[in-house]
Amino acid sequence: CCTMMTRYASKELRDKYLPQLATRYLGAFALSEDTSGSDAFALKTTATAKGDHYVINGSKMWISNSEHAGVFFVFVNADPSQGYKGITCFLIEKDTAGLTIGPPIDKLGL
Repeated sequence: CCTMMTRYASKELRDKYLPQLATRYLGAFALSEDTSGSDAFALKTTATAKGDHYVINGSKMWISNSEHAGVFFVFVNADPSQGYKGITCFLIEKDTAGLTIGPPIDKLGL
């Protein structure tokens, strides 16, 4: 998560989240979906601009560390007409209204 932050995030996001990711937050990478797996080009989760914010609709699966994470790196399709260029990532804090974390799923690995 920190590599994505240093390469692609705005200075404002880097200044806010990198110190927290180094000291108190665990980040969770939320790409996979139940119908697309880890195929980013097949994302069904969307983000729609509503004034000064976005509304994200969809669900993610198999997110390692989700029950411990303080911030989620959530990949969405913000503009399907742009193909893969419409995919972007939102940082969503664990206590954000509307974010729910399901029960752990038995799986191999983490």
